[in-house]
Amino acid sequence: MSAPDPMPRPRRLMFLERESYRKNRLRDAAALMPVFGAFLFFGPAFILTPREQSEGGISFWLVYFFLAWGGLILITYILARALRRLESDPQEELAPPMQNPPSGEV
Repeated sequence: MSAPDPMPRPRRLMFLERESYRKNRLRDAAALMPVFGAFLFFGPAFILTPREQSEGGISFWLVYFFLAWGGLILITYILARALRRLESDPQEELAPPMQNPPSGEV
């Protein structure tokens, strides 16, 4: 058995810039969208009993699936738009375009 360290190591704090943190969280949210969609579509099949499924009728489930589908599309659009805005680098837009040297000079 080893003795405990007499001097504990200082914890390294990991610092992420605000933009990179947001970018990572938005990417994580976009990656979880298929899981969220599967939960919305298949969740009621696991939760409801056969008696409750027959009481709702087909019209209720058609409306539910249509709203879930539309909601997923809307959330995905918002995430994609936010990711596109964060992915565009403001430094690239401000940099002057590179000029080609004259053909006689190298």
